[in-house]
Amino acid sequence: MWFLLVTGLSVLFQHINAQAEIEGLLGNCLNSGDELDTCLAQLAEELRPYMSTGLPDYNLPKTEPMFLDNVVIKLSKLPIDVTAIFTDSTVNGLSGFKLNSIHADTSSQSILLKMTIPLLSAAGDYSMTGNAIVTIDDSNGPYQVVMENVEVEILSTLTQENGVLLIKEDPLITVDVGKLNVNFENLFGGKTPEFAKVIHQFVNNDSKAFTKDFGPQITQQVGSLIKGFYNGAVTGIDPALFGVN
Repeated sequence: MWFLLVTGLSVLFQHINAQAEIEGLLGNCLNSGDELDTCLAQLAEELRPYMSTGLPDYNLPKTEPMFLDNVVIKLSKLPIDVTAIFTDSTVNGLSGFKLNSIHADTSSQSILLKMTIPLLSAAGDYSMTGNAIVTIDDSNGPYQVVMENVEVEILSTLTQENGVLLIKEDPLITVDVGKLNVNFENLFGGKTPEFAKVIHQFVNNDSKAFTKDFGPQITQQVGSLIKGFYNGAVTGIDPALFGVN
């Protein structure tokens, strides 16, 4: 009983300390005399450890690793017309991001963050149906995805409610993948490796088509993380500092 009580209090105090730490980050930096963009850059770096723990009090999901239940991707370009369903996927590498720039635009009341994720990987199970020269049968099993040099832009718009500064709408996130390598194990039941090679070449040569369907599942969780974290960090900050009236 005492062990459970102490453990529960420990978790509670960790949450309280995390709340206080986040809420003071931006204000403390600004009070030290640093410029707004400099403080926002520091804030972005402070986000990193919370990606692996999450913070329920601010609705921060755990994103390192990130888990995706179900992703449906449609790839259609003659002679290929297939649908792939990805399940039980685990995504790793988001916390390895490199911050390129961050800027607060007071005229548009927004924050634009640009970063590069050197290596992003995903793995899980897939099933595929459709046609790729021939009808796809018995195509299911494990899959692996490796994305290199993933360029991400996150645009967050600020507003205020009752004098409180906040990001109300989900951030607008765009993703551009430098290099994509997808591997489907057991395509065509392993019986026709020449057709399996065609599928792999088709997918890997068109990263935009792949990320168009796969990417939103990731950006939705990243957007929630950014939104929750920054809303905590701007607590107590004068909205006029961001040009918000």
